[in-house]
Parts: sequence; C-alpha cells; structure tokens
Amino acid sequence: MQIFATALMAAAGVLSAAVDPAAVARQSIQTRASGDQMAFSNVILNSAAYNVFLTADIRYPAGTEPPRPKDSVPNVQNKVATNTNFDEDPNIVYVLQCTGNGFRGDCTVFGAPKGRCVSYFDFNSQGKKDISDRFNNKITSLSTNTGGVCQFYKYTGCDESGWDRGLATSYNDNLAVPLKQDPRTMLYQNKITSWRC
Repeated sequence: MQIFATALMAAAGVLSAAVDPAAVARQSIQTRASGDQMAFSNVILNSAAYNVFLTADIRYPAGTEPPRPKDSVPNVQNKVATNTNFDEDPNIVYVLQCTGNGFRGDCTVFGAPKGRCVSYFDFNSQGKKDISDRFNNKITSLSTNTGGVCQFYKYTGCDESGWDRGLATSYNDNLAVPLKQDPRTMLYQNKITSWRC
C-alpha cells in the first residue's frame, strides 16, 4: 500500500508540473488584425492557435454586445502590438474553432458570456444558417483565448437531455487523435454542436 501511495504522489507532482496554473493565469492583451483587443493566456501565445486567433473573424450570439474599443494607439514591441487601455469584457470567453486539424480550414472565433450555453445556431445571421451550416458537426481543432476549460457537447442545450457528459478541454489541435487524459476526444471530432465556458 505504501508503494501505491508513493507512486500516486509522484504522478500527481508530474501532472501538476505539466500544466503550470500560474502560466495559464498570466495573460497578455494583444491587438488583432481588425484592431480589436483580446486577452490571451501566455500558453496560447506560444501555440499554433495564436496567429489564427489574430486574423479569424469574431462572432457573438444574438443579444450579446461586442466590446467597444477605446480610442488609443497600441504600443508595438517585438512585432507584437500590445495595449493596456482596452474595453474587453472580462465576462466574454473566446473560442477559436476550425474545420481542419492544426487550426486550418474554415476558422472563426466565437465570443460568448462565461457560463452561457451556446450553439452554432445562436451565431447565425438573422434569418440565415450561415454559421451553423459552416461549423455544426464540422470542428476538428479548437482553443480558448484564456487557456480555461470549456465543455463541448454533441447536441444543442449543453446536455440538458443528460445523454452527453461532454468533452472538457481548452486546447486541441486535432480531435481525431485520442489524448491520454481523455481518449474520448475522437468521439467529438466533427460532432460538436454546443458548448459552455
């Protein structure tokens, strides 16, 4: 029993070292190609998702107002524009979602309030199915801007039916590849319809 307890404590130390919570918590404000301000976890700044985050269009669900930019000039250092004078709503979580692995294919950033269940149908233009036709059941890679975990579901309503416990993740560049911590990732490739962050 002592050997098991020692092995368990050693494994816990390795797992905690793999994802440094302090690194995830540190954020930088970046200016996107459109001029919008967005906070990024330092973990995301060093990922394949970062450059796509800067250039992909942003969509908000009906009834959610996008943040209003302040009149300010960003500072440019090391070829990265940063600005501490911004109006980003801290209650909005942004999720980059792409139809191809490695953040390729058709990509869009979806911004929604923390805790709100949203689906692609919430992001459609009025009277159209422009977003749901492009993304519903077609996502292969995804990332949050903060490094925080969101729960992704196969059905609308974020498992209000109780049939789908969902996939908890903050970053996955290829849902077709099973992860050690959750081999169910493959079950969600091209099957995501709703999520909550």
